[in-house]
Amino acid sequence: MVEALKVKVGFHTTLADHVDSWISFAASSRIKDVAFDLEPIDGMRRDDRYIFPFELLNNESISCLQSIQLSFVSLKPPFQFGGFPNLRKLVLSMVHVTRKDLEDTLSSCCNIELLSLERCHLRDELKVDTPLFHLQHLRILCCEITKIQFHAVNLDTFVYMGDLRPIVLNHSRKLNDVRISLCEAIFQHAVASLLSSLPSMKHLTFHVLLLRIEMQGLSNNPYKFSHLRKLQLFMNVHLKDADKILCLVSFLRATPLIETLEVVFNCPGSWFADVGPTRQNLERYEYSHLKSVLITGYIGAKGQVEFILHVVENAPALDVLTVYTVTRELHEHAARQVAESRLTQKHSPTLKVCVV
Repeated sequence: MVEALKVKVGFHTTLADHVDSWISFAASSRIKDVAFDLEPIDGMRRDDRYIFPFELLNNESISCLQSIQLSFVSLKPPFQFGGFPNLRKLVLSMVHVTRKDLEDTLSSCCNIELLSLERCHLRDELKVDTPLFHLQHLRILCCEITKIQFHAVNLDTFVYMGDLRPIVLNHSRKLNDVRISLCEAIFQHAVASLLSSLPSMKHLTFHVLLLRIEMQGLSNNPYKFSHLRKLQLFMNVHLKDADKILCLVSFLRATPLIETLEVVFNCPGSWFADVGPTRQNLERYEYSHLKSVLITGYIGAKGQVEFILHVVENAPALDVLTVYTVTRELHEHAARQVAESRLTQKHSPTLKVCVV
C-alpha cells in the first residue's frame, strides 16, 4: 500500500497533464502524504505556475490526506471548499494564493499541527480567527504579509523571518520556542512589538540584519516577557551605534525570570570604541534568576564592557560567564586583557569566568 508520493520535477506547462495523472493516482490510492516541487524549467518565468487540480480529489481522498507539501504551485480552491479535515502538516513554498483562499482553507483544517509558509506573497493580512486547537508549529519565512494573526492556544514554536509586521498570537499561552529574524528594524521598536504580541514565550532567538539603536529604552512600556527563561540576541551593531550598546539593558529589564542569556555581537569597525554612557547612569535592577551568560564577538568596546559589568553586578545567582573575543591577530589579545582585568575586580568568588 502506497502512503506517500513525492514528485520533484522542472515544470513546464506541457507537463501539466502528467502532473494531473500523479494527482489522480494519489487520490485513487488514498495516499496520506503528497509533496510536489514544481520549480519552472525556465527560471525567468516563475509566474508560470501549475494550478493544483482540486477537482481531481473527492471527499474520500481529501479525508485521507495528512501531509501536503507544495512548491511553485497556484492554489485556487473551489467555492465553499470544505478543507482537509485530517490534514496534520501543510508546507507551502513559492505558492500563489490569495488571502481569502488561504484563510478559508486554513480555517477548515481543524486538525493541522504544522504550518509552514515560505515566500508566499499575499501582499495582505493573514488572519485566521477560527481556533486551530492542534496547531503546534508555525513557520512564516520571507512572505510579503502585512499582519499575522492566529488563534492557536497550543502553539509551541513560532519562526518568523521578514520585515517587522504586527503579529497577534494572544491566545498562544504555551509558546515555548520563538525565533524572530528581521530584515531591518530599530531595536527598541522591534522589542516593543514583541512585548505586545508575544508576551508568553519561554525561549526567544532574536536577530535583526540591519539594526539601528535609539538611545531611549523601553521604560514606558508596561509589558513584560513574564515567562521568558532563555534569550539569544544577535546584535549587528554599526559603528555609529557603538555608543548605544548599553541600551540592551532595557530589553533585559523586561525579562524578570530570565535564566540564560546569550548575546552574539557583530560590531565591524568598533574595536575598543570608547564611546557611550557608563553603567553608573543606570537605575539598579536585579536579575535574580540569571544563572548563565555567554557573550560572543567581544571586541573591547566600552559599551560591551559596561553591559557585561552591569549584568555581573546585578545577577546574584550568576554561576557562569563566558566571553569569546573576535579572532584578530592585532586586537584579540588586548581585548581579552581588558575583559579579564575588569572582570576580576567585580565578580563574586563563586562565579566561574572564562574569557577566550
